[in-house]
Amino acid sequence: MGNKNSKNEDLRGFAEINLQVISDSQLYQKCKEYGGNARLWMRKFEGLLPEVCRRRLHRHRGFTSIHEFAAKLAGMSHPKVDQILQLSAKLEDKPKLREAFESGEVGYSKVVRVAYVAKPETDGFWAEKVQTESQFVLNLSVSKEREKNKTVFKHSFQSDLSVESGFRRGRQVELPAGNTVEIMLGDEVAEASIPARDEGGILEPAWGNLNFHVDPKVERKFRALKQKLEKQSGETMSHGEVLGELIKMIEKAKTVAQAEEAEASVAPPTSQPEQAEVVVVSAQRAQTEKQVTIKVCPDCAEKKAREAKESKSRTVPIVVKRLVLARQNNQCARADCTHPPSDLHHINGYALTKSHSPEGLEYLCENHHKLAHAQHEFVQVYRRE
Repeated sequence: MGNKNSKNEDLRGFAEINLQVISDSQLYQKCKEYGGNARLWMRKFEGLLPEVCRRRLHRHRGFTSIHEFAAKLAGMSHPKVDQILQLSAKLEDKPKLREAFESGEVGYSKVVRVAYVAKPETDGFWAEKVQTESQFVLNLSVSKEREKNKTVFKHSFQSDLSVESGFRRGRQVELPAGNTVEIMLGDEVAEASIPARDEGGILEPAWGNLNFHVDPKVERKFRALKQKLEKQSGETMSHGEVLGELIKMIEKAKTVAQAEEAEASVAPPTSQPEQAEVVVVSAQRAQTEKQVTIKVCPDCAEKKAREAKESKSRTVPIVVKRLVLARQNNQCARADCTHPPSDLHHINGYALTKSHSPEGLEYLCENHHKLAHAQHEFVQVYRRE
């Protein structure tokens, strides 16, 4: 509440400024003040992003990615978010530098200059420098450190060309003349220098982009699958992630089908007792499989509905519920609704009909169920008036 009041006071103070009257010096001071505050809060927001990513907070709050989270909350660009997360990964083994960055004490532009020359044993040294030195002095210190660790080439007695460096040593490359050279590469540089290829030797792009049109029914089923997967994982998922999960399901089903075909292709045993044993095993396996299709007898449902009416019970029989779900194909009764059905609704109201007949029932999603009751209450009030 206090923060809200202070924010309102700041806005009132800004509104009281007459821009036509104040001098150039005053206008410049105001620009410096507000610009400095904007940089300060953006720096603090940048420091929070790595922790948001670790906790996957953006998924729990309904954002499909950390980029969407940063763009909607702070107007941060996609490349900027990538740079911040890459820097945070580089600081995993440097706790003091990471603390200075994630607390908002030091901005990205300073920390990134020392992140690639700092080592775990020099973590405290560089953390103090980024907090005390200016940008210019910090650049000189980084340049001196790079010169000190500069790669030096030396010939060995066996005509091999080797490299001595203050950094980690990398892979070896064989030269045509038989000499070898050891090239110093960091892990990130090495991975970036070797493009990924698929099984056919074709270069794989870093990220693909698919645009295609689908039938409205397919779209509804896809969105229903997305909601189901999000409910299972407890996190928001992008369309690309849902498509990936769908492909995994198809591949898994294909693997199971191939395994069953392989079992069926095996020649059956000749003896009668062994054949009977195979039948028993198959029957046991059929009992453990999940039944997707539920068959309901309409006459049984009507009978259960009459029994419930005679007993004046408000509980809807399970047979009636299954019949209504089967009639609606396990979807909300409202057209073009992709939300899963969750609530059983009496169309004319149970208080008036006192009946659980399937013709007077429909399954609705949570939102449509609330809307139906709100409309019913409005009609009742209108009739009384």
